[in-house]
Amino acid sequence: MIATDDQLISLVAAQAGVATDLAGLAVRTVMTGIGAYLTLPGRQLVARELPRMAAAALLADDDWTTVPIDNRLLGPEVTAGQARVLLASVVRVLVERLSAEAVGALRRRAPLEVAPFIPPPPREALDARLESLAGARS
Repeated sequence: MIATDDQLISLVAAQAGVATDLAGLAVRTVMTGIGAYLTLPGRQLVARELPRMAAAALLADDDWTTVPIDNRLLGPEVTAGQARVLLASVVRVLVERLSAEAVGALRRRAPLEVAPFIPPPPREALDARLESLAGARS
């Protein structure tokens, strides 16, 4: 869980090596972009673990599926490479700070440009799921 928006923005700024104003813009942009792909229950699950601004961006009812998130970060002072770093930084901070259940919701519905930054589930979780599936077939 991330306590405040300032904490989240500071973590992203440190991860990306950018100023907090740019990190704040990245957090809002990435959260809105990810939210466009999640189901409503998935958005609500993740939003419960986020501070107010990040949760509001995630829950925004915007259809951002037509333009990749990293393209939305581009600007006069943000190159394609920097946009990719900002996107990766936001996602990495989320993965480090959110519960396994919230990360799972992100993993299941992540847009193509986000998915590479979300690690696969731990091996134990996969083993338990396989055992559960095998037991259901017996």
